[in-house]
Amino acid sequence: MIIANRQTSLRYLFFILFFIILTQLLFAQEPPITYTIQTIGFIGNQEIPSSELVQVVPIRAGQEYSRDSVIEGKYNILSFYGEHGYIYAKVKELLYVNETTGDIALTYEISEGKKAYFGKISLVGNTKTHDRVIWRKLTIRPGEVYNRKEVFTSQRKLMLLGYFDEVKIEPANPTVEEEIVDLIISVKERQTGLISLGTGYSTEEGVRGYARYRQTNLFGKGQRFGASVYLSEQGDLVERGREVNLDFYEPYLFNTMNGFGSNIYFRRENLENYSLRRRGGKMYVERSSADGRIKYSAQYRLEENQMCYIKNTVDPEIIALEGTKTDLGVFSVNLTKDTRDNLANPHRGQLQSLTAELAYRWLGSEADYYKVYADLRTYFQLFKSEWILGFRTAGGFAEPFGHSDSIPIYERFYAGGGESVRGIKDRYLGPKDLDGYPVGGDAILLLNVELRFPIYKQFGGVVFYDYGNVWEKLSDVNLNDMQSSVGIGFRYQTPIGPFRIDYGIKIPKEDNGRFHISVGQTF
Repeated sequence: MIIANRQTSLRYLFFILFFIILTQLLFAQEPPITYTIQTIGFIGNQEIPSSELVQVVPIRAGQEYSRDSVIEGKYNILSFYGEHGYIYAKVKELLYVNETTGDIALTYEISEGKKAYFGKISLVGNTKTHDRVIWRKLTIRPGEVYNRKEVFTSQRKLMLLGYFDEVKIEPANPTVEEEIVDLIISVKERQTGLISLGTGYSTEEGVRGYARYRQTNLFGKGQRFGASVYLSEQGDLVERGREVNLDFYEPYLFNTMNGFGSNIYFRRENLENYSLRRRGGKMYVERSSADGRIKYSAQYRLEENQMCYIKNTVDPEIIALEGTKTDLGVFSVNLTKDTRDNLANPHRGQLQSLTAELAYRWLGSEADYYKVYADLRTYFQLFKSEWILGFRTAGGFAEPFGHSDSIPIYERFYAGGGESVRGIKDRYLGPKDLDGYPVGGDAILLLNVELRFPIYKQFGGVVFYDYGNVWEKLSDVNLNDMQSSVGIGFRYQTPIGPFRIDYGIKIPKEDNGRFHISVGQTF
């Protein structure tokens, strides 16, 4: 009986296999032919060799045929010719197909046309902005070989000035193929003076308000001028803050590529245990690379600092600061490289910054010290989406020397709060006095990791991990002392940058955590 059942099962199995094979024989189709680019050639090119043209074509011999890649190659060739003065060049793609094997011979037929040069360049529409402000941003000059790329670069640089709503660079006779091409640069100027009043809130400064006047094209010379007043009340860091600023900037000092800026200010901060008045000014010169990504600057700052209204403390060192005045003369240099794709909300790229400063009696300072601070920020765009992974590593150290035994309390490093280690009260990471108030330190190290992701339209979220500390002396640095926190946050995109709310919890957990509210990303 068992043998009979097995024989029956085998019959059914053979029947099913026979049916599958028969179906495949009756309905099977020949596999589709795969079309492959076997050769890439160029005809008609006399001025530019084929060895250079093949480098701008995105497809290679042996690759599968792609119509998009072939068309992209055509326009890349046109752009390449346009960068070498052949703005009248024409390109046609020719395909020779073997339908049996699927092999394709790709040939680009080129008509180079005449070589063009820049002729007269005329400016139109700049009733306020001086001609030289526009000319110094142009990368094209009369008599040079026509270069489409440089035309677009010049247009972009003029738009980035922020003085114009519209910039057009067009041939004077667009319908005529001329060897000498005259250009017309037409601009539509915008209002560059702005008066603004505003109010806001941050956990560090509390309720704050400001009045500000800003002119970015002073007298049409491309200079900047600003005047502002800031007020704040009852924050975690500052109980009452006052600040007045006047600043001026000339981007081309003595018609060179060096910028010059100056700033006069008065600040008053009422902290938990003392008040600080700072008044002074600074001057600086800076220079940027041709693409604007690398910037060098040198600055001199001279200010008077007064400690007053010492309160809520029994620490004799803090009490002794009552009424003291200290003049600071500080020289500093900075090197910055910025490859971020967006300054307010970067998706990819890096910001690298290194600052060194020196306070010395020959510079007009009553305190002698030096400081070095480095900051590295890196951003990655995940999955070609709005998911962004950001890292920051920052650290610095300071040392007194000469006639000074310590660095003034207001010139030390501080950490904790919405800009460094969230979940900890602002400035409360590191050394404290006998009453538990922060006094800062001479060494700092910060590490931040943040994952940013979209939620809905202008709303986004973050999860973060912060890690850092401040030490009294450089010799005290110990990575085992590092404090950490984790948390979540929300972002809402505004014209002035993302409005943010973060909630951080210190690890190990010591309390219920802390909210941080401000404008702009943490880093």
